[in-house]
Amino acid sequence: MLKYFHPPFIVIIGLAISSAVTAEVTELAPITVSDQTTQGGVPGQAPETTPSTSTLDTEASQIQLNITELKGVAGTQGDPLGAIKTLPGVVTASGGQGRSSGFFVRGSNANENLTWIDGLPVGYIYHVGGFYSILNPDLIDNFKTYLGGFGVEYGDRLGGVIDVRTRAPNSKKLSQSYQVGFYDSSARIEGPISENSSGYFAVRRSYIDLLLPTTGKLGDSDNTYTQFPQFWDLQAKYRYELENGHIELSMFSADDALKINLTDPKDINKDPALAGELASDTAFQTYGLNWKQPLTHALQQTLRVGQLKPYNRFQIGTQQASDPTPGAPYQFKQQGDTRFFLPQWQLTDDQNLWQAGVDYYQYRFNLSGYITNPCREGQPDCSLTESTAQDIGQTFDGDQLAGYMTLNRPLTDRLYGKFGLRMSRYDYGNSPYQQLSPRMTLEYDLNTQNLLTASWGQYAQVPQGNEISKSLGNPDLVMTQAEHRILGIKTQWNETWSSQIEIYQKPMRKLVVSRPRPENFANEGKGQAQGLDILLKRQWQNGAYGWLSYSYLESTRSDRNAPTADRLFDGDQPHTLNMVWAQPFSGNWSKWTWGLSLKVQSGQPYTEVIGRGYIAIPNSQANCSASTPNNTQCYWNPIYGKTNGNRLPFQTRLDLSMARQVKYQHWDLEMRFELLNLTSLFYADGNTIGYEYEADYANYNNPDTVSGLPFLPSFSIRGNF
Repeated sequence: MLKYFHPPFIVIIGLAISSAVTAEVTELAPITVSDQTTQGGVPGQAPETTPSTSTLDTEASQIQLNITELKGVAGTQGDPLGAIKTLPGVVTASGGQGRSSGFFVRGSNANENLTWIDGLPVGYIYHVGGFYSILNPDLIDNFKTYLGGFGVEYGDRLGGVIDVRTRAPNSKKLSQSYQVGFYDSSARIEGPISENSSGYFAVRRSYIDLLLPTTGKLGDSDNTYTQFPQFWDLQAKYRYELENGHIELSMFSADDALKINLTDPKDINKDPALAGELASDTAFQTYGLNWKQPLTHALQQTLRVGQLKPYNRFQIGTQQASDPTPGAPYQFKQQGDTRFFLPQWQLTDDQNLWQAGVDYYQYRFNLSGYITNPCREGQPDCSLTESTAQDIGQTFDGDQLAGYMTLNRPLTDRLYGKFGLRMSRYDYGNSPYQQLSPRMTLEYDLNTQNLLTASWGQYAQVPQGNEISKSLGNPDLVMTQAEHRILGIKTQWNETWSSQIEIYQKPMRKLVVSRPRPENFANEGKGQAQGLDILLKRQWQNGAYGWLSYSYLESTRSDRNAPTADRLFDGDQPHTLNMVWAQPFSGNWSKWTWGLSLKVQSGQPYTEVIGRGYIAIPNSQANCSASTPNNTQCYWNPIYGKTNGNRLPFQTRLDLSMARQVKYQHWDLEMRFELLNLTSLFYADGNTIGYEYEADYANYNNPDTVSGLPFLPSFSIRGNF
């Protein structure tokens, strides 16, 4: 069955009203990726790389990797943000096989994560399919991935945080870079503008749609594309240097679009309302000002102010006879405008480090269309025909005000603590939401080779946009809640190898679950996630580096009013093993670097089809009988077993890469070859992401396999001068 999603309505509103400010102080629970190039390096040119940092030398639960290491991860096509999928605690939706850009963090849903670039909210960070991030790799300075236990300055989310930092523009000389690959091309220019200012501009566009025919079939189905999936993105920054400070003006923008004609009988006969065009256009622009300035020798101020403008248009299928305009598509359109003001202060007082801040958001979303609620996590039956569509003409207006404070200080010679408190108020829905969130982290130096860590905190999140919509949702919903409990140990085994181990437990309550109309949704859900994350890291040395990560996860969901419906979470994949390695060849090939990335993980849970029925299209009054299965007013409907009661086969993916940097006249060239998902050539089961049924579900006992990303070669060349 073709599942349909319209994520803009679910994600963008919830994202825009959440708050966080990228921390400028000591953080105690992130995975951090930092740019550790030598001081004299020119942005965009091949820098010398300093040795990477041991896990013992970082802060609690922090893993530090340099940008050269991240660009070298096989399977990422040189995109540093693509390496997130190799870190412990992160499970890519669809098993990392390229069908989804979302990921689950320690048993939380993909829409429960928070993403920032330079402390500014953005609409999304990965283009459709998750193959590319929206940032030019040359511009990324560092990023932190918080798997849990993040500080109060990052706001209200149940899952994790991706906090990306772009670098300052080159203020010494004009530099440019151009990249040409199999699937996209990009360009960047930067340099000084005046004595105290500099800037850069970068743009990228995919071009597979330009190389293919205007229309064509998708695989072996009868569905056709009329606009092959395409994307573009743009980044710009202007930086003015002040005395002991700076002002930055930034812009981040992206757009993803596609159009597909759904005409395959397999899909249409199972879900008649799908017949028609599937079209999606998702975009955003973020404009922001970042002013950082010390006010005294001990007090520093960081001010962020700006605007996020998301745009989303989605349509699918054809309205049925019982709908207001039969023959017209189901469609949805959103135009948003979120304005934010995020001041933050940091005070150093003897051994104390204080941090305080305010998050203020004002938002407006204009929504229009006629559509149903999208398919939800844990929902096996996503039939558009059986869903109840509603007119969603509505304007969301509201604001959010939050204040927070943290204290970092040593408690003894060996014990260090961070204590935070956040108070949030959201004026959204029928009544304001209020939440008090205490959070804390402790570090204890056991000896010179071992560091113990512990984190605890209360976390909350505003329901998604469709969940509190007046037409599709329930405006009386309250905030969902979670508690993060984390214990860890870091060990330095020798000069080269170090490790980090964490165990965690995350009970979740007041989760939103579906209800019959007119209630639609209720805060009657509960969840539990617990597990183990291990990272073994080999520090960068003479061009060789790598890491091995293993995660064990148990994650469940339940409904208080339906205790027999307890089930596994969609992202419950108990075992995930990642291995990353890269090093130069020897001998005559010493100028080439090879790399590999291997992932082996448990398959995702799924709901088995155990039977079939022949039923009438809603409100058609047809008399349907399986003995006469050609009635156009009837269709075959699946009968499902226990929700998420079965599991897909173990999933595997092996990526290989080769890269070399070459000096040609005034150009620094980097050539990169990759072989993506080699295991799909010899282990088909490891590429399974679901099952497909015939139009009449006659093969429900032996369904066809749906495969993820096939084997793909990739080549790119990047020139800098």
